[in-house]
Amino acid sequence: IEEIVPQCGYCQPGFMMATAALLNKIPQPTDEDMDENITNVCRCATYFRMRKAIHRAAELKMTANQAIQDE
Repeated sequence: IEEIVPQCGYCQPGFMMATAALLNKIPQPTDEDMDENITNVCRCATYFRMRKAIHRAAELKMTANQAIQDE
């Protein structure tokens, strides 16, 4: 939401599931990794914002995992 990705919301559940699977497989994905692993279609063409949001999610996940390890 902070990256202003959603528009109509129709594709959001699929992208969220695909992103979760991608981040479990590749914790710091590149744009190419996203293109290869997330094949969902968005009619609103928010792909650039989605990439930005996925990079942010990867960073937040890495920070959270580090905080857990530091405890």
